[in-house]
Parts: sequence; structure tokens; C-alpha cells
Amino acid sequence: MSLVQVGLQLGPLHWTLLDREIDPPRQEWSGRMNVSEFAPAGVGLYQATASSDGCTTPVWIRISGRSPFTTVLGLAATGTIALGLILQGLGVLRGFGGRGGRILALAAGIPTGLGVCVLAQQHGAIPATTEWMSGLSLASVGVGGVGHLLGGRKFLSRDMEIPVATSAPEAVAPASPPATPEPAATPPAAETEPSTAGEGAPADGIREIAEEDPPRSAYARLDAPPATHAGEPMEVVIGISAKPTPGVVGGEMHRPPTSVGSYVLSVEVVADGFTIGSGENWRNNLSVTAENPYPSFNLHLAANAQETDVEARSIQAIYAVEGQTIGLAVRPVAVLKDQSVVTNVSSSETQPVNISIPSDQQAPDMTIRILIPQEDKPGSLHVSIDTPFSGISLPEGSFNVEIGQDAATYAANLVKQVGAREGQPGLYEFLLGTGKEIAAQLPQAFWDSFAQVAAKTAGRPPAILILTQEPYIPWELAVLDELLDESIPPFLAAQANVGRWILADRGPKLPPPSLLEVRNCAVVKGAYSGPDGQRLLEAEEEGRILEETYQASPVNADMREVLDCLKGIPPAEVLHFAVHGRYDPGEIESGLALVDGTVLAAQQIRSRTLEASPLVFLNACQVGSADEVLGDYSGIAAAFLYAGASGVVAPLWSVQDVLAKDIALRFYQRAFEGRLPAEVFREERGAFLDSPDTTSAAYLAYQFYGHPALKIDRRV
Repeated sequence: MSLVQVGLQLGPLHWTLLDREIDPPRQEWSGRMNVSEFAPAGVGLYQATASSDGCTTPVWIRISGRSPFTTVLGLAATGTIALGLILQGLGVLRGFGGRGGRILALAAGIPTGLGVCVLAQQHGAIPATTEWMSGLSLASVGVGGVGHLLGGRKFLSRDMEIPVATSAPEAVAPASPPATPEPAATPPAAETEPSTAGEGAPADGIREIAEEDPPRSAYARLDAPPATHAGEPMEVVIGISAKPTPGVVGGEMHRPPTSVGSYVLSVEVVADGFTIGSGENWRNNLSVTAENPYPSFNLHLAANAQETDVEARSIQAIYAVEGQTIGLAVRPVAVLKDQSVVTNVSSSETQPVNISIPSDQQAPDMTIRILIPQEDKPGSLHVSIDTPFSGISLPEGSFNVEIGQDAATYAANLVKQVGAREGQPGLYEFLLGTGKEIAAQLPQAFWDSFAQVAAKTAGRPPAILILTQEPYIPWELAVLDELLDESIPPFLAAQANVGRWILADRGPKLPPPSLLEVRNCAVVKGAYSGPDGQRLLEAEEEGRILEETYQASPVNADMREVLDCLKGIPPAEVLHFAVHGRYDPGEIESGLALVDGTVLAAQQIRSRTLEASPLVFLNACQVGSADEVLGDYSGIAAAFLYAGASGVVAPLWSVQDVLAKDIALRFYQRAFEGRLPAEVFREERGAFLDSPDTTSAAYLAYQFYGHPALKIDRRV
């Protein structure tokens, strides 16, 4: 033994009491030390360590002889405790006053805990180790946090008024409606706890806020008499209700679990053949709160004069939340020419459609709603705009757009003319002129609103959703006068991410889905033969690549296997068709031409329910073109939407096989990497440049039916 060291340990602090060399070295050493001279600095429990040539022996000792309140460490600990308690008290008091203080109440717990630990050590109760210091500090921090929380809750329950949404104007109190009166609404019992009215304010202020939530579901309310005389004002009550309203087409609206508290419901009324009362508006906002869970507003409509004794008209209400359309409700009304005409008209129950308030999906930056007037006005449309952005100047209600009396012929001729010019110079100029014709149908007020929305999304292309009852006009081709990006073509769907969806009484679910989880894919292809079955070698190669790259299940393009595929055999969240397509409005042979000589018609597709809600890619000529059957939206792409598809991709006109294959393969590569389908096709349209080398319209051909923010989540 050549060296002896003795020290005292206090948490992270260390004092050396003895450091002595042993000369000459020996096997053992003993000695006495007087620690009384250390007592003025501190008493209590200490860890003493004796070291000799690398061998260390720890031992706990207790130093006494002085009061802990007279030592340096004891006095310092007492002062630290006092300072910590004062700061924590200030933090708690600020919580009582509703002025914050949370950080102060928490942080001051650290010196309080350290002081308590050292003072307890000075009394010899505990050792002042790092573990004890950390534990007592955390305990003091917790005490401060609890104190601040209790103070804040006391403040809320005593002084805070529960806020009611005031961002929208208060709804006009409804007068007695002409139809069945609305019963007094009570929020569902599962959503709230029993009232404590008359017993004073609840002690739990936070629970009081949680209770202030409107009901989780509601129905469209559209009260009007079943019949009215022309020229006589009738009162109409529009809003939401706790139960279905007889005679109204419109389903239950469900609020998702993430939607808590008051919200603003926007309602736009469209009533062809009626005049609105003076000072009233077609578009109104309703503040939905727990105190007023089923708000409504009144309109006074007078039917315009008519020649016939009885005319069937309707009142439509479009509901939106935060700029996102969630449903369409319709109320039929019989209009009698005058008092001499008497008819028996009664309300009847109608089958509702499924509509729901969106959960956490992002609303489109702009929604364009296109409705066909209920009265006989060929070539006339009602167009309205909605957006979640504030400060946008929107046209009041809807505005009329005249597209001519023969839009179906216009659409059919467009398909034929593009096909005739494919591969020739001047194709760009032809489609540019077509786009300007389409853009000219929209008033300047529309383009002004679009420019304001685009300014709000500076730095990214705006997301545009076209909700339409009109099937013929490719609004995506409208040409912008003021471009958002001058380096890409001026077409609307090249400057913005655009998707379209069908707006109908019993149409596809609103809003369109914004997320699709994909685990399985299926590809429909086959080897055509015979005089009318030209072999699609590129399409066969396209299908083979999809099978190898994404493990897509092969489906032979004959009627039996395709019908099984629509039934979910094999299961797939992506259905890809690489087949022939035929478009001839009014003819029997329109649809998807299969290898067995049959044609899959829109009616056969619509007869099924696609349980997996797949994305459908129709890489077949002209199947994106729509038609109107029995006054409703039809066509192959529309049929898949009615059957339950989350989205549909289809070309408007014929596409050269090699380009069709390349576009499809690029789509899947990018979409499965997380890119939005609408974004992928916007980028494809960017290749249609103003150049003599641009001789193919394939890049503009593909029309996307779906939410512009739809994302494909590939699960492998």
C-alpha cells in the first residue's frame, strides 16, 4: 500500500478529507480523522470512500454535533425550498386567474425538490444521492403541475363562458313550417351526462366544455307544402333535423369522432321556376351548437307563371362543411296554374342516399358544382362555387351557364375530331381553341374566384373538385387567361389538380373518399382474335408488367371472369382494364369489348356493388366519355362510380397503344410512391406542349373521377 485517499460524497459533490502517500509501502494502514471541523459546512448522512492503490471501499457515516439549520448546506437548502415554493405558488395563482403560469409551476418544482432532499440529508433521514435528488425533484414538479391544473379548472368552472361558434351569422328562427313540425331536439343520451341545472355550476369545468357538443348525426330538413299555386309565396324551412323529413331525398349525416364542438353548415338552395323573397339569399350559413343542434332558416318562394295546369318542380339544397360538399337533398313540389286547379298531392317517403360529414380529410381548395335545371331549359346549367378559404369573393348563389342545346353532339364530335387529327400537325391549336370555347362559357366572376383561391395556395397547384350533373362538357380542358405556371400548358387540369365526381340524388357517396388502402391488384387483359378483335400486344405487355411488378392477379377478358371480378373474385383494391373500348352513344355496342366477342355494358357494371371500393383504371379507348340515360349520368366510368369505386381513370378519346402503356405504368409507379392520382395526371398533361412535335393528344385524354386529394396507400 503506497497511497491512501478518503473522501465524502454528497450527490454529485465530492470532498477529499485525506490524501496521503505511505512511505515506505506497507500491507496495512490505520489512522484517525477529526471530521468535526467539517460540521459547520454540513451534517447528516454522507458516503465516505477509502481508496488505496485502486481498491475502493464505500461506507455510510453520519456527522452530527450541529443543528441542520445552522450549517451552510442546511441554510442553503432551506432558502432553496422557500424560493421554489414561492415560485410554484405564483404559478398556481396565475392558473387560478386564467393567466397561464404552467411553466413556472412546473420548473420551480426542481429547486423545491433539491432543497427538500438536501435538508432531509442534513437531518440524517436519507442520503443525498442522485437517485433521491431526481425522485424528489420530479415529485415536486408533479405537485406544481397538479396545483396549476386544479387552479385552471377552478377558473374555467367559475368564470369561463362556454363559447358558441360565432363565425357564421345566426340562423333565422324558423316559423311554423307548412309540413310536419320539428320536435324539440335533445342531444343523444350517449353524448352528454345528465343536466345539473338548478344545482349551480359543475365543479368540473373541463367536463362542462366536453358536454357542449352538438348531436353526432342529423338529417336534411326541407319543409315545403306538397303543392302551391303559381304567383303565391310559400314558406320553405331549410336546415337539419333529428329525423328524416317525409318527401325529402337526403340521408343521415354523421359527424366523425374527431369532430367535436360547434361547426358551421353552409346550405345553398337551388329552386328553378321560383322567385326568392325580397332581401333573402339562396346561400346561408347555419351555426350548429349544442344549444341549437338543429338550426334552420326560412325562405319565401313564389312559383313563376305557367301555361299548363300542373307542373312538377323541385327545391334542392346542397350541404357543405368547411368548403366540402357533403350531400344533396331534393323536395318535389307540384305547381298549380291558378286557384281553379285542384289536385291531390301528398308527401311520400323516399329512399335516402348516404351522405356524411368528412372526417380529417382535407377539403378541396375549390368545389365547382354544376346542376341541370329542373325546369325545361335545354343547354342551361346552374353553376356555384365553394371554398374552405375565408376572404374569397364568391358569386351569390348559383349563376347560369349556357352550353347550347346539343351538348351530346358536341362531345361526340370532339371525340371524332381529336381522333381524326391524332398524329398530325395543328392538334395543339385545335385543342387550345376547344379549351377557349369551354372557358368562354364560364363568367368572369368564376375566374375571379379561381384567381383568389390560387393566390391562397401559392407555392402549390390548387385542388379543384368538379361536382357535376352534366355529363358531356370536358371542363378540365378550359383554358386560363392568367396562368399559374407559364412553363406548362394553359388547360385547367394542367395548371391545377382536378378531379370530378357525379352529383345526383342517388349518386355516388359524398364526399368522394380521399384515402384508399391497396393490398391487392387485378389486371383484366386477353388475346383478341377474329376479324373485329385486333390484337393488343402493348396492352398484353402492360398487363404482364403489372403482374410482375405489383403481383396483380390476372383476369382473362371474357364475360364470365370479368363478372366474377366485379363480385370480388379475385379480391382487389385496384382494377386495371387493358382492353378494347367502344363509344357510340345510343348504340347497343358501347362499353368494354371483351375477347369472347361480348361487350360489358354500363348497366352490367352498375348492377354490382364493388365491396372493396377500388380505384378503376380503364385503359380502353373512349370509355371516359359519358352519356345521359333517363335524365341521369351514365357511361362506363360513371357506372363504376355508382357501383362503389373510390375513383376512375379513363380516356375521353382513342389513345395510341404504346403511349397508353407508358402512361399507365408511370401512373402506378408514382401513385404507389405516394403521389396523388390527380397530381400524376396534371404532370402528364404538362407534356402536351405548344410545339410542332406535339402530334398526340394522349396526354390530355385521361379524365380522373375522384377526390383531387385522393391518396393511394400501398400495403404490401
